[in-house]
Amino acid sequence: MENTQERLTFIETKLAYLEDFVNTLHHIVLEHTEVIDKYKAENKQMREKLEEMAAAITDIPGARPPHY
Repeated sequence: MENTQERLTFIETKLAYLEDFVNTLHHIVLEHTEVIDKYKAENKQMREKLEEMAAAITDIPGARPPHY
């Protein structure tokens, strides 16, 4: 019986550590998801700004044609 109790205690301890580990990973994943979403939004803004700048450059009068 004592051997069974020791094994059960060992398993419960291991489970507690695993639950803590999973919770820690969950919080890290949530933080990383927020950071990735922020970077995606910044990337989208920069892409839109570059498209605006590219459109403004092509509208410059007297600009050389692309084959020069």
